[in-house]
Amino acid sequence: MALVGKLALVADAMLGRLETQAGLLGIPVAMPNAAFVPDFTVADWFIEARFFPNSPKAEGITTGLMDHGILQISAVFQRNMGAIVVLEAAEALKTMFPKNLELFNGGFKTTVHRAPYASSPFDRVDQYVVPVIVEWSS
Repeated sequence: MALVGKLALVADAMLGRLETQAGLLGIPVAMPNAAFVPDFTVADWFIEARFFPNSPKAEGITTGLMDHGILQISAVFQRNMGAIVVLEAAEALKTMFPKNLELFNGGFKTTVHRAPYASSPFDRVDQYVVPVIVEWSS
Protein backbone atom coordinates (compact mmCIF):
# COMPACT_ATOMS: atom_id res chain seq x y z
CA MET A 1 0.00 0.00 0.00
CA ALA A 2 1.42 3.38 -1.00
CA LEU A 3 1.58 6.01 1.70
CA VAL A 4 -0.29 9.20 0.87
CA GLY A 5 -0.89 11.05 4.17
CA LYS A 6 1.72 13.62 5.07
CA LEU A 7 2.15 12.46 8.68
CA ALA A 8 2.46 8.85 7.53
CA LEU A 9 5.20 9.90 5.10
CA VAL A 10 7.01 11.91 7.78
CA ALA A 11 6.83 8.99 10.23
CA ASP A 12 8.01 6.61 7.51
CA ALA A 13 11.03 8.80 6.76
CA MET A 14 12.00 9.25 10.39
CA LEU A 15 11.40 5.67 11.48
CA GLY A 16 13.17 4.40 8.36
CA ARG A 17 16.25 6.43 9.25
CA LEU A 18 16.11 5.14 12.81
CA GLU A 19 15.90 1.55 11.62
CA THR A 20 18.87 2.04 9.27
CA GLN A 21 21.03 3.78 11.88
CA ALA A 22 20.17 1.22 14.57
CA GLY A 23 20.98 -1.57 12.13
CA LEU A 24 24.48 -0.14 11.69
CA LEU A 25 24.95 -0.50 15.46
CA GLY A 26 23.28 -3.92 15.59
CA ILE A 27 20.63 -2.65 18.00
CA PRO A 28 17.02 -3.92 17.72
CA VAL A 29 14.20 -1.37 17.47
CA ALA A 30 10.73 -1.61 18.96
CA MET A 31 8.60 0.28 16.43
CA PRO A 32 5.21 1.86 17.22
CA ASN A 33 2.28 -0.57 17.02
CA ALA A 34 4.46 -3.51 15.98
CA ALA A 35 5.07 -6.77 17.82
CA PHE A 36 8.39 -6.79 19.67
CA VAL A 37 9.83 -9.02 22.38
CA PRO A 38 13.06 -7.78 23.96
CA ASP A 39 15.88 -10.30 23.71
CA PHE A 40 18.81 -9.18 25.83
CA THR A 41 20.84 -12.14 24.61
CA VAL A 42 21.05 -10.44 21.18
CA ALA A 43 22.06 -6.99 22.49
CA ASP A 44 22.48 -5.38 25.91
CA TRP A 45 19.80 -2.87 25.02
CA PHE A 46 17.16 -1.94 22.48
CA ILE A 47 15.60 1.20 21.09
CA GLU A 48 11.96 2.02 21.62
CA ALA A 49 10.45 4.46 19.10
CA ARG A 50 7.37 6.63 19.55
CA PHE A 51 6.12 9.16 17.01
CA PHE A 52 4.18 12.15 18.39
CA PRO A 53 2.83 14.71 15.92
CA ASN A 54 1.51 17.96 17.38
CA SER A 55 -1.23 20.19 16.03
CA PRO A 56 -0.09 22.15 12.96
CA LYS A 57 1.16 25.68 13.51
CA ALA A 58 0.60 28.68 11.28
CA GLU A 59 3.67 29.72 9.33
CA GLY A 60 2.18 32.66 7.45
CA ILE A 61 -0.22 33.54 4.68
CA THR A 62 1.87 32.13 1.85
CA THR A 63 3.20 29.01 3.54
CA GLY A 64 0.10 27.97 5.46
CA LEU A 65 0.28 25.38 8.21
CA MET A 66 3.40 23.49 9.19
CA ASP A 67 3.33 20.07 10.84
CA HIS A 68 5.69 19.47 13.72
CA GLY A 69 6.20 17.13 16.64
CA ILE A 70 8.69 14.83 18.30
CA LEU A 71 10.17 11.44 17.69
CA GLN A 72 11.00 9.90 21.05
CA ILE A 73 13.68 7.26 20.79
CA SER A 74 14.54 5.58 24.06
CA ALA A 75 17.52 3.52 25.12
CA VAL A 76 16.08 0.60 27.09
CA PHE A 77 18.25 -1.62 29.26
CA GLN A 78 17.65 -4.32 31.82
CA ARG A 79 17.64 -2.97 35.34
CA ASN A 80 20.84 -2.84 37.37
CA MET A 81 23.14 -2.15 34.41
CA GLY A 82 24.18 1.23 35.85
CA ALA A 83 23.24 4.74 34.78
CA ILE A 84 26.42 5.55 32.85
CA VAL A 85 26.06 2.84 30.18
CA VAL A 86 22.47 3.95 29.55
CA LEU A 87 23.47 7.60 29.22
CA GLU A 88 26.21 6.59 26.75
CA ALA A 89 23.56 4.79 24.68
CA ALA A 90 21.43 7.94 24.74
CA GLU A 91 24.41 9.85 23.33
CA ALA A 92 24.60 7.34 20.47
CA LEU A 93 20.90 7.88 19.76
CA LYS A 94 21.37 11.65 19.62
CA THR A 95 23.90 11.30 16.80
CA MET A 96 21.31 9.55 14.59
CA PHE A 97 19.28 12.75 14.12
CA PRO A 98 21.62 15.75 14.07
CA LYS A 99 20.26 19.29 14.07
CA ASN A 100 19.31 20.48 10.54
CA LEU A 101 19.05 16.92 9.21
CA GLU A 102 16.65 16.93 6.25
CA LEU A 103 14.66 13.84 5.28
CA PHE A 104 12.57 13.62 2.12
CA ASN A 105 9.62 11.35 1.43
CA GLY A 106 6.67 11.69 -0.95
CA GLY A 107 7.48 15.28 -1.84
CA PHE A 108 7.68 16.42 1.79
CA LYS A 109 10.79 17.65 3.56
CA THR A 110 11.13 16.97 7.27
CA THR A 111 13.78 18.87 9.23
CA VAL A 112 15.24 18.18 12.65
CA HIS A 113 15.22 21.76 13.89
CA ARG A 114 16.91 21.32 17.27
CA ALA A 115 19.74 19.16 18.56
CA PRO A 116 18.25 16.02 20.13
CA TYR A 117 18.39 15.85 23.91
CA ALA A 118 18.09 13.18 26.58
CA SER A 119 15.13 13.48 28.91
CA SER A 120 14.84 12.21 32.47
CA PRO A 121 15.60 8.51 32.91
CA PHE A 122 12.94 6.36 34.51
CA ASP A 123 12.47 2.83 35.81
CA ARG A 124 10.02 0.21 34.64
CA VAL A 125 9.44 -3.02 36.54
CA ASP A 126 12.36 -4.76 34.82
CA GLN A 127 13.91 -2.04 32.66
CA TYR A 128 15.72 1.29 32.88
CA VAL A 129 14.85 3.81 30.15
CA VAL A 130 16.40 7.06 28.90
CA PRO A 131 14.24 8.88 26.33
CA VAL A 132 15.90 10.99 23.64
CA ILE A 133 13.73 13.71 22.12
CA VAL A 134 14.05 14.60 18.42
CA GLU A 135 12.03 17.69 17.44
CA TRP A 136 10.97 17.88 13.80
CA SER A 137 8.94 20.07 11.45
CA SER A 138 7.64 19.48 7.96
